[in-house]
Amino acid sequence: MRKYIWIYIIVAVAAVIWGVRFFMHQPVETETAYPAAYEDTVTASGVLVRNETVYKSDTGGSLQSAVSDEARVSNGTKIATVYTDGIDSNLKVELDNVNEKIKQLESATSQAEVFGSDIATIETRVKASIDELVDASVSHDLAGIAIIKQELEKLISTQQEVSGAESPRQSALDGLYAQRQQIEGSINSAKRDIYSTAAGVYIAGVDGCESILTPEAVMAMGVDEFNGLSIPKRNTVQDHYNAGEDVCKTVDNGIWYLAVSMSAETAAAVEKAETNQSRWGGSLQVRIPELSADAVPIEIETVSEESNGNVLVVFSSRNYIKGIYSERSVEAEIIKGNYEGLKVPASALRVIEEETGVFVNTDGVARFRKVDVLYRDDEMAIVDKSEETGYLKLYDPVIVEGKDIEPGKLIN
Repeated sequence: MRKYIWIYIIVAVAAVIWGVRFFMHQPVETETAYPAAYEDTVTASGVLVRNETVYKSDTGGSLQSAVSDEARVSNGTKIATVYTDGIDSNLKVELDNVNEKIKQLESATSQAEVFGSDIATIETRVKASIDELVDASVSHDLAGIAIIKQELEKLISTQQEVSGAESPRQSALDGLYAQRQQIEGSINSAKRDIYSTAAGVYIAGVDGCESILTPEAVMAMGVDEFNGLSIPKRNTVQDHYNAGEDVCKTVDNGIWYLAVSMSAETAAAVEKAETNQSRWGGSLQVRIPELSADAVPIEIETVSEESNGNVLVVFSSRNYIKGIYSERSVEAEIIKGNYEGLKVPASALRVIEEETGVFVNTDGVARFRKVDVLYRDDEMAIVDKSEETGYLKLYDPVIVEGKDIEPGKLIN
């Protein structure tokens, strides 16, 4: 019996040793501190609001813009023309063709003036062009033949002018001038030009909300009234307008607004983020992915009274985004902050003697490393990188799980 007692004693001692080792070398889970960047955003459906001046057609017809969309115009600029009903749509095309022919002939005339009255020079050029035409014909250079023949015709016409003969070119120009005058007379009696009455950028078409969604009106709206509006996606341009219909507009390009309905809790977080950003000389930003991948600064103008847990927040920006003046309803990303540093689990954060930090596994020993938290949510935190002694470093194994962790404790 005694020999079995020694076995019991040995087993008991082994169990004690194992227990001591277990509690002194506590098993833990770690996660490596890697560099990370995080963008804290709020995604919301928004409405673009601007100071807009709308222009009507005083006659029925089709709209033709005189400037391109988003082109800057000053007060008094011709921005569009309405071609009235009954006008031949081919007249404008015909006028463009006539103007192009006039341009080419006038260019040829200006080149002829360079020769002056030097008939010998002209004759030399004519002879040289004929030789070039022969060479091109022999080599079957069809493109070259066409160019040389055109130049030769100009030279012969110039030769006739210098020698006192009637110029075919001038006769053609006179005929084109008369044709242009006739077409312009027909068009002028059947069109109505539109001139800007406010500086800004030109936009063809309207969306029907220009008089409702003014900055002043939206900033005075309640969230329920705003949510009850029927708002289109963007401007539309019609093939035909009736007399008195809105056809185009100029938009103040100095500032634009974004109205967003959101929960009061989210709005409070956005306001807090704006305050934090301003302390560091930063600002909130907005991205409208359907228009641009870039983000631009914005600021909060107004927050409405709360209704059923929601508020209307109106932001403003003076930064340009292509397409911002034609769109009305957009999906927007309000960026509360951008953070770069080391990513650690939120559960790993500890506060010891009023210092925030994490425990790291250093050769089987728990060591406390301080951190400056830049951003934190329920899952993770972004902490600032620091080269100071005692702070968390890149690739440190951060202890995520483990009971009763304290500095200097042995861990597995």
